[in-house]
Amino acid sequence: MFIFGAILLVFSLLSLITAIAFIFGRRETLENIRSIKSTETSTVGELQHLRDAIAKELGKGGSFREQVEVKGMIRSNNPTIAQLSQRPCVYAQMTVLETYEETYYETDNEGNEQRKTRQGSTILANSSLQINFFLEDETGRIEVNPNRANVDLIKVVDSYEQYQGNPTLYSGQFSCNVNPQTFDNKRILGYQYNEYILPVDTKVYILGEVSDSQGSLVIQHPLNPEGQFIITHKSEEQLLQEKESVAKQQKGCSIFAFGFSVFCLILGILIVFASY
Repeated sequence: MFIFGAILLVFSLLSLITAIAFIFGRRETLENIRSIKSTETSTVGELQHLRDAIAKELGKGGSFREQVEVKGMIRSNNPTIAQLSQRPCVYAQMTVLETYEETYYETDNEGNEQRKTRQGSTILANSSLQINFFLEDETGRIEVNPNRANVDLIKVVDSYEQYQGNPTLYSGQFSCNVNPQTFDNKRILGYQYNEYILPVDTKVYILGEVSDSQGSLVIQHPLNPEGQFIITHKSEEQLLQEKESVAKQQKGCSIFAFGFSVFCLILGILIVFASY
């Protein structure tokens, strides 16, 4: 009885930690929502005019810095090419997994060995590419540096290839020599290809900080480490709906975790005291 009560007290602590994590996560989500709602949409022309006015007033440039919200099309004169899909883009993430099946033995409560199988995977390739690009609206273009941005990517490759014994994998511009080690208890099944990109000529919503500290206007990650930097192909309305839904889920999960923590705490204390 005492051990069971102690286990409940441990569960109470873990549930309390989980509740606190959901509370802080919800706080961050609500801050994202506040930033999106409180920042008015600017055009590229308006930002350039504001920068010029501040530079004229101060007698020099390089001092303009402001949180902004812009909407427009992704443009690039020299886009990167995604390895698997070979599509021109400004941001790409690619993963290739080798899947396998292996045999293992497990001893039951009676000391007998049972032969079982399980599937797993190992990462053969994992890469991420990003380049600066331009956001273009009806009033002009502005450079965007996506470094450290929360980028919402589009899945363009999700394919599976069964293992045929070939020594080299090919997909788009990707190639990889494979030499699967063969064991009596392991069998290679195949290869899973996944790729996510932010294509050129895609309409995007960007929330970030604009600055002319390097001479020209650039939207980038805010100097404040807690500042918001979002690049998404979703509309502002879709983004807000998603984040408000997440905030509701986080609130519900935090309430449930806290309630479960209190339940385990009370029950655990009663059982511990009853065992004496």
